[in-house]
Amino acid sequence: MKYLTILCLLCTALSFAQNGTTIKISRDGTATSELPRPLKSLDCNQSKIEASKLAASGQYVYVTAGNLDNSRTETELLIEKYLWEKHAIKTEVLSTCIPMGAEVCYMKAMNSKWKARFGEDFIYNKQIELKAEFEKHS
Repeated sequence: MKYLTILCLLCTALSFAQNGTTIKISRDGTATSELPRPLKSLDCNQSKIEASKLAASGQYVYVTAGNLDNSRTETELLIEKYLWEKHAIKTEVLSTCIPMGAEVCYMKAMNSKWKARFGEDFIYNKQIELKAEFEKHS
């Protein structure tokens, strides 16, 4: 019975954590937080249309899941700043560690556009490259 109670409390905590804020990185590298967009009102087709409009204007969004406290390491902030300044790829961190429903559609739609333009492993390779460079200078 106590395990069931713990499970219920954990599920409740995750539910509340998923209604947090989104972290955005501006051109100057400062991190700001904003309330999450109403993803539940977006269906998959709307997400695809929004992603296509951004890509047509030369803008891309890398959407990734966050963690419970939305903390970002210095290395992650450096990578996000680099992607924005060099490739016009904005990083959007969802305020959830487990995206569901409309969030998954939004993530797939946005990520498909930069993958088509830069390649499937582009961001992963840049992360490895920049982490190595960061560690070399630390």
